[in-house]
Amino acid sequence: NIHIVNLDKAKTLIDDKKIDAAVFLTNILESDLFDKEFYLKTLKVPYIILSAYSSIVTLPKQIPFSITRRVFPRYKSMLGIYISAFEKLGFYFNKKIDFFYTKEAEKYAESFFKKIKKDKREKIIFFHPFSSKITHALDEGKIPSSNWPNERWSELANIILSKYNSKIVFTGSKEEKELIASIISKIKQKKKIFDLSGKISIEDAASLLKRADLLISVDTSMAHIGAQTGVPLIDLMFCKSSLCGPHTNKKIELFHPEVCNNCRRYSCSEGNNICMKSISVKEAEDAADFFISAKKKNL
Repeated sequence: NIHIVNLDKAKTLIDDKKIDAAVFLTNILESDLFDKEFYLKTLKVPYIILSAYSSIVTLPKQIPFSITRRVFPRYKSMLGIYISAFEKLGFYFNKKIDFFYTKEAEKYAESFFKKIKKDKREKIIFFHPFSSKITHALDEGKIPSSNWPNERWSELANIILSKYNSKIVFTGSKEEKELIASIISKIKQKKKIFDLSGKISIEDAASLLKRADLLISVDTSMAHIGAQTGVPLIDLMFCKSSLCGPHTNKKIELFHPEVCNNCRRYSCSEGNNICMKSISVKEAEDAADFFISAKKKNL
């Protein structure tokens, strides 16, 4: 009972009075995507449900709506807000988080794990050290806000490989391949390192993470994908929001509010990346120990 229509069709349906309610999952619309005619037509809809929030930063970007049902999000995650918006109309959901695993991705993941995991006691740990925000900032010659220093990734990998019977798999985009190579170059046990940057799809990543023992990632989409697969997650964060964090109870978020102002900018306005530099290798090591040692006891 789900139908996808283009903007012109949506306007016609409203004019024909075939739309009883409209749900807007945000009240902040990008100016280049905003259609004034559509906005005016939505005012004719009997019920408008809006996920509304505001701050000094977002206030100038907000679109004024005539609202008959409002969802206040302050105490919920972003996903919780979206669900509440539909519940205002009487829809209720099974709120278990899951990921749709394709047959092709499952086959690929099975094959990959058989190739690299020779011992069932071996731990397979995924590192996702970069994001499009980081490469975007670097391309502009700026200091990325969410970049954990490369030498710390290398140091953490060396510690984990020396402490545990483990292998490390790197993921990332093809644009990040050279950056990942610089990290791998400083890792001693290179035979235990596998680089999948630029080689896998989102579906492949999900099927791989479902079988993994741990994911260590900067705060980007891979952390959210990992959360949905159920893999234990260490999230290295340059800003923190209860609204937007990965939706899982198997995570440790490393964040230092005493030095971070939650700016959420892709490049560091202070030019020193102090938020990520404040996260020590020892903190990441201790978080990894928590998850890996816990699994070790359950074998």
